[in-house]
Amino acid sequence: MADTTPVQAPATAAQISAAPAGQVPVFSPDGTLGYMPPDQFDLGARVQGYRLASPDDVAQWQAEQKYGGAAEGLKSFGEGALSALTFGAGPKIEEAFGAKPEDIAGRKEAHPIAHGAGAVAGVALPLLLTGGASAPAAEAAIGAEGVEAAAGAARAAPGIMDALRGAAEFSAPSLIAKTGRAVRAGLEAAEIPGVVGRVLPAVAAAAAEGGLYGAQDVVERHFLGDPQLTAEKALAEIGLSALIPGALVAGGKLIGEAVRPWAESLIAKGAKAAETKALLEAEKEEASLAGAARERTANAYRQMERIELAL
Repeated sequence: MADTTPVQAPATAAQISAAPAGQVPVFSPDGTLGYMPPDQFDLGARVQGYRLASPDDVAQWQAEQKYGGAAEGLKSFGEGALSALTFGAGPKIEEAFGAKPEDIAGRKEAHPIAHGAGAVAGVALPLLLTGGASAPAAEAAIGAEGVEAAAGAARAAPGIMDALRGAAEFSAPSLIAKTGRAVRAGLEAAEIPGVVGRVLPAVAAAAAEGGLYGAQDVVERHFLGDPQLTAEKALAEIGLSALIPGALVAGGKLIGEAVRPWAESLIAKGAKAAETKALLEAEKEEASLAGAARERTANAYRQMERIELAL
């Protein structure tokens, strides 16, 4: 059988593109990337545990080889936070200080969880700095308990807060949250009657914030030079980012509206039952007191009769 050992794994995209003609990228059983002729793969390498590598697999493997490690992961965390704070302009800001977009993209590719966690921290950070200016967005990211803890920490350091509040007020999460609140307030002020008026403000606010966060991701991808980003994909991502939270909020609100009559009826019945029970208890108590009074009166008459007989 032909030798199925892959050739030395290339280290750069240029070497990948210059791979030997007629060979396919494969991963060996130990996860090493290499190349071999297709017939060798078909003849037995597949059985031995080798698998074909897609272009995305190759890019991911290269990123992990070059940008793996805790230090690079920490950088990716910071870059995710910076992009979240600056509406996706983090790569452009770093580039101004000498960083290369391909390195930022490589770290993001190698450390997607760290980058995402940094983005979550970037959403929550304005809350820490402003004591609640971007609470809606932060609550979605870290939960209500996290919001309360962060607000408490912010109130405990007023000097630092005063120094940083101005910058935090203009961070992307704060501005996005303010936009959502403005959309909601505007629709509530319109006083739209019926179910639409009760549901639409919250749905529109959620959709507006979601769409803006989708646009933020598009901006970051643009600055990173993502070759797969097209105008159609950008619009689709923004639209989907608006649709999902809007649909979730709409679903919750409509379910609430659907059960509202039942809940109000149940509450009314419960209140009526409680009122009836209270009246019955009051009547029972009154009857009991009246019976006791009658008994005392009867006892008094009997006592008087005994006294008269004794005389």
